[in-house]
Amino acid sequence: MLFSFYRQVEICTNYLQILFASQRHFQFKKMKSFILLLILLISTSVFSQAPAKDSTVLQDEFIKKKIVGKWKDQNSTIVFKKNGTHTIVFDDGKQYYGTWAILNNILSFREELNDDDFSPSISFSAYIIIYFSPSRFEYQSTDTKEDATIWTALKIEKKK
Repeated sequence: MLFSFYRQVEICTNYLQILFASQRHFQFKKMKSFILLLILLISTSVFSQAPAKDSTVLQDEFIKKKIVGKWKDQNSTIVFKKNGTHTIVFDDGKQYYGTWAILNNILSFREELNDDDFSPSISFSAYIIIYFSPSRFEYQSTDTKEDATIWTALKIEKKK
């Protein structure tokens, strides 16, 4: 970054020399203070800028805040809680509960399935978030060979 800054100053200086070379009355030495001021301004603006956050990180943060609440998709109702837990109740009565996370636009679940009186089974699943708004989102399994369905969830209850 420092190299490109000095390269920009050199280009700027060369441009000024070419621009004013044809004018005989112009003396480049008088412009020395102007060029030093220009260098100071450029260096201050370049080095004072904070690095920008990656847009994926910003999007993940937005989704994490807005996903909290109750959602209904084609075959289930999902409740995302602020503490990172969730409950999924399928239309056929099966219930999953566990934790959720979002990283790089991937919604991941760690779930426990209670479908009988015996010990629960644990499963992991991940979904690419294709589209997200505070009232609707679309997602698809990362394993499209197993399930290529694009799920659409609508928010049915705002977070409390």
